[in-house]
Amino acid sequence: MNVRALFRYPLQTPYPAIVGDIAKRLADARIAGARLVIDQTGVGRPVFDLFSQVGLRPVGITITGGSDFSWVEMSQFRVAKILLVSVMQSLLHAGEIKIAKSLPDAATLVSELQDFRANISESGYASFGARSGKHDDLVLAVAIGAWWLLRARPGETRVQTF
Repeated sequence: MNVRALFRYPLQTPYPAIVGDIAKRLADARIAGARLVIDQTGVGRPVFDLFSQVGLRPVGITITGGSDFSWVEMSQFRVAKILLVSVMQSLLHAGEIKIAKSLPDAATLVSELQDFRANISESGYASFGARSGKHDDLVLAVAIGAWWLLRARPGETRVQTF
């Protein structure tokens, strides 16, 4: 899998501006047929709705606890964070994920990957995320895209790059 596009919007960027920019990016003929897969956890649901209102037909992923995924409605899923982390771990371990060094945020993604940790509580509860004071939004964005591409869907062809 190849990470060929990666960008982070500055804080305080209005959501309608982000929606408009993503719509322009998705209109690029080089990525015809690409699906927009977004995190709709927490405040992400209204953002998902904005993308839907302009006709982009996003796939919404709500990150949950547990160990499985479920289809909610239309193109919305609940996916356990451990599944997202497992996808990233397997791709990284097998050397099957490539991040284009020319991407402006490539170094940030690599740094986030290095800061991403699994923590096991005394009661055996596993939690995953960045070290204290660090970020993991790019890691989770790539993990969500990778999970979407790799999960089995009857009758659909999987694309190997995103």
